[in-house]
Amino acid sequence: MLTVAAPAKLNLSLDVLGTRQDGYHEIRSVVQTVSLCDQVRLRAAPGLVVDSPIAPPTADLAWRAATLLQQRYQVRSGAHIALDKAIPIGAGLGGGSADAAAVLVGLNQLWELGLSASELTLVAAELGSDVPFMIQGGTALIEGRGERVTQLRAPGHPWFVVAMPKMELSTAEVYARARPGDGRRSERLLAEMASGTWQPAGNDLTEAAWEVLPMLGALTDGLAARAGVRPELTGSGSALFWLVPSRKAGQELAARLPPGLVVRVVEAVEEKSVERAKATADRGRDRGAD
Repeated sequence: MLTVAAPAKLNLSLDVLGTRQDGYHEIRSVVQTVSLCDQVRLRAAPGLVVDSPIAPPTADLAWRAATLLQQRYQVRSGAHIALDKAIPIGAGLGGGSADAAAVLVGLNQLWELGLSASELTLVAAELGSDVPFMIQGGTALIEGRGERVTQLRAPGHPWFVVAMPKMELSTAEVYARARPGDGRRSERLLAEMASGTWQPAGNDLTEAAWEVLPMLGALTDGLAARAGVRPELTGSGSALFWLVPSRKAGQELAARLPPGLVVRVVEAVEEKSVERAKATADRGRDRGAD
């Protein structure tokens, strides 16, 4: 048995630069993996099975990741893959992409393919815009449609409060309404990070998300009034977040938020997916796991 943590991500900045010829949007975004995680459990099996809350499971990005890797490398072995979900669906936290990346990382070990992180990233790029970043995790600048990843290091050890309303947003619908910004949010954030003092730089998808789901705009205004600081949207929404100076400050802010939200105080995660899977596998062998 192998377990791989699949961490959520936050968009610390998100520039929408325009529409590409392939139909995707050109973006630039500083992203950060955090300690809100799904767990992907894998074990050897005669066939390929994915236990997922997505219906049908074959529509899940995790299933697509497994079948792509199996076909690409002509693997005859199977696997039973179970997803323990903690990251809400349709929240802009990258849960589906995180699960797909964890499947690639886990199956690489389970099937003893010996692929490097760079080779896994090339496979990940065929699955979705956030999946290549999720193979690496940590802090990064992503560009293009998300397939170009430049690793960074956030100053200090950031903490965040994430507020997850019980509202789902369609990424496609939000991007269909997206209007390009000035293209400099990420540039400004990178300059601030280099100086050591920074705040999230905003998200060009915010107004589009509010148009698709007006209740989200009202919620954002209400949270800003209650918290004294306006939250930022991550990805195409609907999750909102604040950067806070410490766990304690995060817990104090979380206590001021209204009921009806799923609220988590989370920390930045810099460890790579490959490293997490290896450590888990080694511990499993020490316990005599199969």
